[in-house]
Amino acid sequence: MLSEQELYSLCQRLEFSEEAQAVIRNIRASEPSRRVEGRAGNFPVRYASNKMLRTIQAESHRNELAGVREKEHDKNTLEYYDQPPPIKLEYHAKSGRKVELTHQRSYS
Repeated sequence: MLSEQELYSLCQRLEFSEEAQAVIRNIRASEPSRRVEGRAGNFPVRYASNKMLRTIQAESHRNELAGVREKEHDKNTLEYYDQPPPIKLEYHAKSGRKVELTHQRSYS
């Protein structure tokens, strides 16, 4: 997990806007927005992450847990979070119509 100074330096190097940096800070400071649940065919698991210094939830012991393990051991993945807060997306469709939606899922 990056220190605050490492994150700041990275954001400056990548020329992230203040708004983008605020979204990242919010995700980093937030608890998971929901607890994962067991449903038909999946089994919720908790993974003790050395990289993130916290427990990461996965909704499936097959698919999502494999993704968590991949992120945990990938040197190019600096941080990853489970169930981050929703992000509001705004964009213009090809027709020119403004589209607004809320997106929520696992991010890395």
